Order: sequence, then structure tokens, then C-alpha cells
Amino acid sequence: MKNSNVAIDQNTNEILTEFCSKIKLTKKDFISFSLKYFNDYSINPAKHEKPTVEIEKMHKRIEDLIKFSRAQERDVLKPFFDNIITTLGETSQDSKNIIESIIVFNQNRIKQLDEIKSIHSKELNFLKEENIKIKSEVFEANKNIKLIVNGVLSMNKELSKKLKIIVDNQNAGMTGKKQTFE
Repeated sequence: MKNSNVAIDQNTNEILTEFCSKIKLTKKDFISFSLKYFNDYSINPAKHEKPTVEIEKMHKRIEDLIKFSRAQERDVLKPFFDNIITTLGETSQDSKNIIESIIVFNQNRIKQLDEIKSIHSKELNFLKEENIKIKSEVFEANKNIKLIVNGVLSMNKELSKKLKIIVDNQNAGMTGKKQTFE
């Protein structure tokens, strides 16, 4: 397939280059994987600023499913089976096995949902920590840039003074009033 060019500013290019080298991907592969990810998960990167918000939403949905399963077991299944048992007066071994199987199934499903909730919680914490690290790195980078800018400005100021003395000395060569550097 023929390649095409994508125009980005120099700063973005440097950030992309550094990030791709960190995760050991080419820029082309990174863009391909990113587009596939955004498309597969219907994420608009211009609107979805933090993945933690989406994970929290999924986390909430999982909690709702767990609550629903528990409520169904409490409000529907247990009373239903209690009514069957009292209505029949006798319970056969098959009925007991079915009831136990359904209860075990529901308990296993609740355990699975709890595990998923735990995994999402860990991912959420990881993303929060990464967000803090990135903010710290950006703060440090901005601080270093300010130091460099101040150093360059100071050097420019010194060079301007020396250049002025050189120009003044050239002009003073005609009058005999030469200056020296301090």
C-alpha cells in the first residue's frame, strides 16, 4: 500500500518520536494502532480527555450488574423457589439440585463480576498514577525550558553589550576614545 504524509508541528513530532521510541513502535505503526483502537472502541480523542472517566463508567455499569444480580436472586429466585418448595410440600432431589445449581451459577457470576470490577479498579489506579507522572514530567520540562530561555536571554544581553563596545571602539578609533570590556 502506498504511504502518504501527515503534517504535524515540530513540537508534536518530537513528542511523538520520543513516545514511539519508548514503546518501541514506528510512527506509522503507532498511528495505525491508535486509529484502530479509537475506531474499535468508538473513542473520539478530541472529546475523551481521560480514559479514567470511561473506565469509571464501565466500573459503575459492572456495579449495577452485580446489584441487579443480587436483587434478582433475593427478590425473584429465592422467593420463587421457596414458593415451589412450600406449594409442593415435598422436594425431590432433582429440584434441590436445580436450585443449588442456579444459586451456585449466580454466585459464580457475581464472583466473575467482582473480579472484573477489581481489574478495572487496578487499571483506573494505574492510569491515575501515570497521569500524575506525566503532569510532573511536563512541569519539569517547562521549568527546564524556562531556565534555558533565561540563559539564552542573558547571553544575548551580554553579547549585545560587547557588540556595542566593539562598534563604539570602531567609531572611537577615529576620535581616540577606546573602551575596554568589563
